[in-house]
Amino acid sequence: MLSRKFVRLAAVALFAGVFASACEIGPDGQLTFAVDPALFGGSAPAEIEKKDAKATVDMPTAITLGISKLDENGAKEFKGQKAESLVRVIGRPDFVRRDGPAQIWQYRSSACILDLFVYGKQSEQKIAHSELRGSAVGKAPANGCFAKLLEGRIGSKHALRSIKASSL
Repeated sequence: MLSRKFVRLAAVALFAGVFASACEIGPDGQLTFAVDPALFGGSAPAEIEKKDAKATVDMPTAITLGISKLDENGAKEFKGQKAESLVRVIGRPDFVRRDGPAQIWQYRSSACILDLFVYGKQSEQKIAHSELRGSAVGKAPANGCFAKLLEGRIGSKHALRSIKASSL
């Protein structure tokens, strides 16, 4: 009787171990399963090492993040723009971090945070990259947050003040 319980327990433990070894947490925090194509009539072992063996579904960034297409595209519109022009329109950033030749400007609202990565000499600074993210770690930006962020800033006291680029 003891041996039968032991066999069942060992079988359950083996099954759980095999199942858990095929699971991993993906970059988006979702549970994913690693699939070995060789087990499902896929590639030769030499080709398996060259391929990503995770099962994924391609989705547009906006759907994955739960933000509107306008938000996704709008944040990207800043790329290549002169930093000084941007400050004249939407005002000074709420937070500036300097890291070597780069500056990271943050514009914050209750719905999201807009990060702008600024490079170049003071008089020639340009936006190299922009990213829209949620207002808290692990939180997706609220739908329409980019428009709300800009609406709250354009015409506010931040945007109406004249500012020198050297004061950033």
